[in-house]
Amino acid sequence: MDLGRETQDPIALQQHQMDSPLYFDLGTLTVSELERRKMTESFVAATRSSIKTFRDLFTHRNPPLELLKVSQKFFKHRLALEQHDSINQKVSYLFYLMSIVVARIRYGVNISKLTNQQQLQTIDSIVKQPWVEGQIRELLAEGRRRISSELGR
Repeated sequence: MDLGRETQDPIALQQHQMDSPLYFDLGTLTVSELERRKMTESFVAATRSSIKTFRDLFTHRNPPLELLKVSQKFFKHRLALEQHDSINQKVSYLFYLMSIVVARIRYGVNISKLTNQQQLQTIDSIVKQPWVEGQIRELLAEGRRRISSELGR
């Protein structure tokens, strides 16, 4: 998120990241040879499905689960690199959470070590932020409903 070096506007950072090409960001992640092959296959599948950006990934009805996992891993790595409590770190955490939530919504799979309760608390905390964009807010609310319903089973 080079834009983050120039601005402290979380809305601009969020929009920039949503519209960033997947391959440009996710292709930089250091992974094993097996993971790299899976990732390449997922990029090919994503391209066939017209998934080119994070917005496409998060809003697609059938995003490649492997790319959601890679996205989660990428943003988790980014969290460690960003200054604590900075806007960049907050936006990276939002996208880390979005990767997890979309996997829950689309596949009913938890790709995180966070418990259901931790995920619910994090969603509740993030949706209170005035800078969280409407489309993302809606996905988080849908994820919250999904996780809550799974807890009620």
